[in-house]
Amino acid sequence: FPLHSQGEDCPLRFPLELAVDRALGAGLDRLPVFPFKHGVARVSLPKSLNERPGEKHKAFEDVGEALLQTYEALKQKLEPKCSCSIAFTASWMILMPLAPPAAGSAEHEVWRCLPPPPACGLCGIV
Repeated sequence: FPLHSQGEDCPLRFPLELAVDRALGAGLDRLPVFPFKHGVARVSLPKSLNERPGEKHKAFEDVGEALLQTYEALKQKLEPKCSCSIAFTASWMILMPLAPPAAGSAEHEVWRCLPPPPACGLCGIV
C-alpha cells in the first residue's frame, strides 16, 4: 500500500498518516477521529538497522520483531483474546478489536458472507 513516512512535506502522505503523527506526537494512544475502540502505538525500530547495511535479511527480521512487539503490546492493552484488525507502517500501528455477532444469529450469517473491510480501508485505500 502506498503509505509513506517520509516527512510532513511528502506529497504521497495520506490524511491518516498525518492524524497518526499528530496523535503520537501529543502522546495519545488512540486517534480522536475514530469513534470505535482501537489503539495506536509507535513502532520502535532497533538501532541495529543502521549498523547492518549489508545484511538486509537481518534488518527485515529486526523490523518484524519490532512490529510483533508493538502488536502484542497493543493487544494486551485492548483485548488479549479477541480477533482484531491492524493497519501499520514501519513507524506506527493501529489495532482495532473486532466484535463479530453471536454465532447462529442472522447478523452472524450476514457477517460471514460480508466480513469487515480490510484494515487498509481505514487509511482511505480500498
